[in-house]
Amino acid sequence: MLTHEPNINHSTSINSAAVYPLNQSIGQIGSVNSSYTIPTIAIRHAEATDYEELHQLLTDPQIVYWTADMPLRPAIETYESLKNASGYHYTLVANGADELVGGLTFEINSLPRLRHIARIKTVTVRRDWQGRGVGSELMKAAIDLADNWLNLVRLELLVYADNAPAMNLYTKFGFAAEGTLRRLAFRDGCYVDGILMARINDWATLAL
Repeated sequence: MLTHEPNINHSTSINSAAVYPLNQSIGQIGSVNSSYTIPTIAIRHAEATDYEELHQLLTDPQIVYWTADMPLRPAIETYESLKNASGYHYTLVANGADELVGGLTFEINSLPRLRHIARIKTVTVRRDWQGRGVGSELMKAAIDLADNWLNLVRLELLVYADNAPAMNLYTKFGFAAEGTLRRLAFRDGCYVDGILMARINDWATLAL
């Protein structure tokens, strides 16, 4: 995922329980052994107090590899991004077994004529929780906010061209590839292409 970042003190006051179901069980996912019960996943807005767990997630070397972030990112940056986030910046986190196991950040375009657009900047899942549907739950919550509460029409994101699992996840939620950005990022000693993907809220489009 070329997607990763945080927020909480946004200007919109929303009852999160009305936005998306908290403590939502994700049941049996994919190839997980049928005898294994997946813990309940709670999706909520991030708080500044989440910065330590979120920082550990964002600086995991295997996660950094799929983002545009630099390794060895200082923890204060994560804290300040959560504490000082603007009203256009949203960070959701996933909690499982009383631990932060994933995060998703998106930012609404602040230009007046582009405020119907938001870009998903990061989608990250802790390594030991990957493959359990955490990414899907984060995407569901973000899309619910975008479609039903923020009146957004277009959600877009960038993903590295060699990140097939991430592209499969986004495609499942209605994102389509719109183009290739050649040599988008320098990663681990070489350049890598990026894919621009977007999802259009069909209901909003029909209403225009």
